[in-house]
Amino acid sequence: MEKKIERNIFVLGSTGSIGKNSLFCIDYLNKDSSNEVIYNVVGLSCKKNVSLLLEQIEKHHPSIVYVENKEAYESYKDKFPPSVKAFSAEDGILKALNEVDYDVCLNALVGSAGVLPTYESIKKGAEILLANKESLVAAGDIIMQEAEKRGVGIIPIDSEHAAVFELFKILQNNNNVLSKIILTASGGPFFVKRPQNPSLKEALQHPTWKMGEKITIDSATMMNKGFEVIEAHHLFKLDYTKIDVIIHPESIVHSLIQTVEGNLYAQISSSDMRRPIQNALTYPKLLSNSLPQLKLEDLNQLTFYKPDETYFPLLRLAFECGQKGGSFPAALNALNEVAVEKFLKEAITFNDIHPFIMKGLEKHRFIENPSLEEILALDEEIKGDL
Repeated sequence: MEKKIERNIFVLGSTGSIGKNSLFCIDYLNKDSSNEVIYNVVGLSCKKNVSLLLEQIEKHHPSIVYVENKEAYESYKDKFPPSVKAFSAEDGILKALNEVDYDVCLNALVGSAGVLPTYESIKKGAEILLANKESLVAAGDIIMQEAEKRGVGIIPIDSEHAAVFELFKILQNNNNVLSKIILTASGGPFFVKRPQNPSLKEALQHPTWKMGEKITIDSATMMNKGFEVIEAHHLFKLDYTKIDVIIHPESIVHSLIQTVEGNLYAQISSSDMRRPIQNALTYPKLLSNSLPQLKLEDLNQLTFYKPDETYFPLLRLAFECGQKGGSFPAALNALNEVAVEKFLKEAITFNDIHPFIMKGLEKHRFIENPSLEEILALDEEIKGDL
């Protein structure tokens, strides 16, 4: 029997939805005899769910773990097994990343906290499996340039970008035949029923996906889709005029591309994040999985609607900030993180989110070609002042 290839993977955000699904896929692939690669989980990180992290340690045997929340780390630090070296926010996540060799970084962190780990992992030469869209929203030019310089692949895990990534194979490097890409959006909880000023409970009731609180609120405002537009601009090197958004409540068509003669090519599958995660892990190969297969006869209807930018003004704002470029996307991301955190704490209302962000952008001191240090400083300044 031919010896399998071993790859070392660091999973950032392992206790979140994407992280848990990623470890599920790694388990499945490691047991699959047709898979040529064995994934060794060498590092895990979490924000504060250390009880789940301990279960993951017992199952996956990493040598390094990182806990962002200081209180959670202090409460559990004596429970880590001797074979594991644990780091906290006082050490910094970069210290944890530099403590172990890995050739794959699966970044499922939330918010701008994921930017520096993406960049530093690229500098180490690790392949990036990216679910942290903020890495490219805040620092897309810098991240992509560094990846190209070092010959590092960035493979998207978000279902929409993963779909476009797969569909681009159809073009076979003939990018001149592309007219545009179309990212689908579920529409979130307020596509059909639109309360005048939604409550926190209403905003957290996503109709399709089970996700963390921050991204669920971003889906309710459609800022998440706006960020995905900026991410797609960098991932696929497309002008914003070649990126469109369509609301598709069934969440079966994950994205489309349209070629110059008018043909549409769609990626269609069930709403299960484990599918794009496994495809990213096995890229460029596609392997069978244990997930239910979609049957066309079970589809009663597929519907598509143009987004209402009056009700979802943050979608248009993301396009505008992306087109302005420079430090605007980083400022937009930081302001949104602050606004969402305030809404989650019920310090502002849902309808306050857009004006709050606009007020911050009006004060923003634009930097045309920001360095990574300037982007991180801007992020810290906005989060500190507001």
